[in-house]
Amino acid sequence: MARKRVRLSQRAERDLDNATMYLAGESSIDLALRFYAAAHDAFDYLIRYPEIGQRYLDAAITIPGVRRWQVRGFEKYLIFYRPDNTSIHILRILHGSRDINAHLLEDGWDEQD
Repeated sequence: MARKRVRLSQRAERDLDNATMYLAGESSIDLALRFYAAAHDAFDYLIRYPEIGQRYLDAAITIPGVRRWQVRGFEKYLIFYRPDNTSIHILRILHGSRDINAHLLEDGWDEQD
């Protein structure tokens, strides 16, 4: 059986870069690098345990199959992803204080690039 792989949407790539740059500017390069590594560790964990994340259920919107998982050590950062048979599709990486629903819907939450 082929190993699952992580596929980051363009928005998720941008989210990861923006969060890393924000942490570097507001705190330190060391913290930013730890965040970046922790996010990638989370991706690897999700490959091994794709169903571990909590289903994203919200009264305002319905997003079938989407789950969320925290970045260890940076628990306010949430990874929104959708697992399938071959991949873990990372849709967004957002800070919990953001308007999650608006960000998930801004360019189509079902992006599969």
